[in-house]
Amino acid sequence: MDGALRAVCGPGTPAAAAVDFHPWGTLIELKIKNTGATLARDVQFDFDEPLVTTHGADSARGSLMDLSLFKNGIPALVPGKEITLFFDQFPARIEANLPMTYKLKVSYESPFGKRYSEPTVLDLQMYVGTVGITQHGLHDIYNQLKTMTDMLKRWSDFEGLKVLTRSDIKRRNDGCVRSGIRTRQRRRPTERFQSSRRPRTRRSLLSQCSVVSPEKGLAQKNGLHPLSTPA
Repeated sequence: MDGALRAVCGPGTPAAAAVDFHPWGTLIELKIKNTGATLARDVQFDFDEPLVTTHGADSARGSLMDLSLFKNGIPALVPGKEITLFFDQFPARIEANLPMTYKLKVSYESPFGKRYSEPTVLDLQMYVGTVGITQHGLHDIYNQLKTMTDMLKRWSDFEGLKVLTRSDIKRRNDGCVRSGIRTRQRRRPTERFQSSRRPRTRRSLLSQCSVVSPEKGLAQKNGLHPLSTPA
């Protein structure tokens, strides 16, 4: 973790408990992570003064210091495990004139039973005046994909974008031709006799269909029937 202040447990011991502030724009997160390669047991935090935020006792979460991980510690923190807490907001914190620096002692026990401890400083003052960077994570990607999925579900022949390939157009046109032939075959004999005087070609049958080929505009420009197909 960038800028992490570690409770180093000494030479040859790979476990390390890291605690640090992590700004996200105007938001402030507090991250706790085992940056080492072995298990850290019974991780305890001893602050020089209680953590105070503008989202303290009045919020649904309650006071930050009343959380179990600060009152009772963390029983086990596996390598790479990270716990993220919402801490505060910069504008509100500065306006309330709350402390910007805290001192604490992080202690934990190695898998071999040896206890380690190291003083750590959490400093927010060094971030004042810096430009925040907005980073987009998996949650933002999920929201975008959900928006796209909901939009695709609404698409149909009558709403949204309908894409037709040349094969789709040919299939629909052929369906119109077959439908016209079946209609002629179902007519009464007198009607068939009268209609036989006006031969029905594929072009005349297609003229009754609403689906035409993409070349309609080009054909009209060249003086051809819009439903004619190139040789």
